[in-house]
Amino acid sequence: SIKSTYLRKDELIDLTDRQLPGKQIEWLKRNGWKFAISASGHPKVSREYHDFRLGTMENEPDDRKSLTFRTGQ
Repeated sequence: SIKSTYLRKDELIDLTDRQLPGKQIEWLKRNGWKFAISASGHPKVSREYHDFRLGTMENEPDDRKSLTFRTGQ
């Protein structure tokens, strides 16, 4: 199966320990994660960025090649 460019909903729940999108967004902002918000209000986290943050990817992905991500700062 082909992996999505972005984390699935269940993966976001696993990452943030939060079920609701608003609470996930709060967690992502508080922890300095880069993300986008979909038209439906759900956070979108790049799989490459996730892997970089968790130490399984050496170099940070180039945001200019995908969505414009933001941090909660």
